[in-house]
Amino acid sequence: IHLEGAELAMDAFLRDLRAQPPPAARITELDVRSAEPAGFEGFSIRESRSQGDPSTRISPDLPVCEECLRELFNPSDRRCRSPFTNCTNCGPRYTITQALPYDRRNTTMSEWPLDQACAREYHDAANRRFHAEPVSCPACGPHYYFLCGDRTISGDAPGIAAAAESLRAGSIVAIKGIGGYHL
Repeated sequence: IHLEGAELAMDAFLRDLRAQPPPAARITELDVRSAEPAGFEGFSIRESRSQGDPSTRISPDLPVCEECLRELFNPSDRRCRSPFTNCTNCGPRYTITQALPYDRRNTTMSEWPLDQACAREYHDAANRRFHAEPVSCPACGPHYYFLCGDRTISGDAPGIAAAAESLRAGSIVAIKGIGGYHL
């Protein structure tokens, strides 16, 4: 993190960072050094640059957070019943990573471009989906379909219903998610 500003404001930032880190963060060390001001005027996350061998820790996949659960079960929310709902506080990380640096282009989500609403959230520093690499919604994210032999059942609800019926009939179902397979 490169900070610029009044000394009291930077001290307050560091104090708050130690006392209230982001929910999914684990701060192992803070090493504070002086630097020449670069004239930055706002908060930003810059595009990752590949320089030598990447060395970063990738978070494990995180369970769905309370805020995403509220959206998931809110009939008026655009992510209602969307199984891929996540934010920077929850969702897949490790299982969707294909390469470093951990940017969307290097995840299994890269084939689903963000729609306008998700892109707005992704680029808004005040939004909990700011730079959440797996972010998506029903309009721009993955969908379900069910394959059984040469038969394909498209659509999220019909595909899930067909899989459930197969399970009730005693079949084994393999589900390919955005990060791997589940039996």
